[in-house]
Amino acid sequence: MIGIGMFIRLGVQESPVFEKMKQTGQQAQSPAADLLRRHRRVLLVTIGMKMLQNAVFYIYSVFMLSYIVGVLHMPRSVGLNAVLISSVIGLATIPLWSWLSDLIGRKKVYLFGNIASMAFVLPFFALAETGSVLLITVGMVVGLNVLHDAMYGPQAVYFSELLGAISVVATRVCTRDIPGRPGCSLEPGRLMTYVAERNGGPATAARGPVGVVAL
Repeated sequence: MIGIGMFIRLGVQESPVFEKMKQTGQQAQSPAADLLRRHRRVLLVTIGMKMLQNAVFYIYSVFMLSYIVGVLHMPRSVGLNAVLISSVIGLATIPLWSWLSDLIGRKKVYLFGNIASMAFVLPFFALAETGSVLLITVGMVVGLNVLHDAMYGPQAVYFSELLGAISVVATRVCTRDIPGRPGCSLEPGRLMTYVAERNGGPATAARGPVGVVAL
């Protein structure tokens, strides 16, 4: 897989903006230091945007697989099938949201996904508590394909536009990899499962995702 990845990456051309920077000698010698020194505000904004999107993704695609089995006492296939259906739909929704952001603007689309994702947490767990396979599946598809993908679809080009042609590697590490660690942590998920098993109820179950989103 590493070899395949290297083969693909070496065959991908750099953007015209980056190539122009190289030709004119504007390429930074220390991209990460330059990013932290000159673009701190934008960097913090993009890190926060990534943390929310990451947390939302792992709530539905990872945590719910354990929650459905451990708390709702339903077959594991319920969650797996919902994630599989969402993955297939995502082949269309991710480019669709990207295209929509081209038409009406990145900020509008991303802001919709951001606010709607947070507002949907409580209703989603209320749907999950019904024990209905259909409602759980529909809820996970809405959470992932309608709300999460509204952030993830335009994210790459949005970050590039905000930060400019600084450094592919530095931008990736600082805006995706670093905030991804707390955003995708499963420890809050385990704690939430423990609390929900003891007390139950959608209100109690919803506190964990809200806390994960706030990380």
